[in-house]
Amino acid sequence: MRGLDSELVTYWVEEMHKPLTVFVDGSSGAVGVTLTELLGDRPYNLIHLNDHRDIDARYNAIAGADIAVLCLPNDIVADTINDNHGTSTVIIDASSFTRLNEDWLYGYFYDIYTGAANVLQSTRISNPGCFATGIQALIHPIQSWLTHYPLVFTGISGYSAGGNATINRQMTNPVAHKMTNITRQHTHVGEVRFRSGLTNDVIFLPAVGSFAEGQVVSIPLARHQLTIPIEEVYEQVAAYYYGCDDVVVWD
Repeated sequence: MRGLDSELVTYWVEEMHKPLTVFVDGSSGAVGVTLTELLGDRPYNLIHLNDHRDIDARYNAIAGADIAVLCLPNDIVADTINDNHGTSTVIIDASSFTRLNEDWLYGYFYDIYTGAANVLQSTRISNPGCFATGIQALIHPIQSWLTHYPLVFTGISGYSAGGNATINRQMTNPVAHKMTNITRQHTHVGEVRFRSGLTNDVIFLPAVGSFAEGQVVSIPLARHQLTIPIEEVYEQVAAYYYGCDDVVVWD
């Protein structure tokens, strides 16, 4: 939010007097491929590896980068973080491994005016989950006015979020809409509770759609779930995001 990418580039170029060197660890996966494509248009030096199974090469790349983004399974992230504990490289974990670790800065901006500064000053950053971002973006502006009643979150995500297995399944046997994780607690619910302090019981109904990227999250609210008139919800959300160019609030 609020131009973090441009602020980071400006800081590095003007203060450090050198272009930013970025290593995407796991660039062959769905997340890594997308991130590498997005970074390709930026004035960065990107480190590329021919074989991501070469641990020594990976760790040398992390040590040689200004920022390393871990787009890896949780178990490999755990080993990578442990083995590179002392490095001064800024590490961003795109997996779910560090989202419940309070020693890692959570990359969701609860304060949209100081959040970018907090990230710029941090060396260990946990990337928020996709559904968790959508849920918190909706609930945080009105969280202080929630009553104790349970909440229902619904979300539909593009199939690319499920990784290569889900993408291949959609390509070979397309479905328009499929509920997911309905028999177990979704990891993003625990993430929202841990990071935002939400104490309400939560029912989360996630689904995968027939589109590749993007998501829609909805939180239906009844009058008894709020201590303010439900008509004021729009005003509170609009006021919270006032001046934030990356968020549009519709009535």
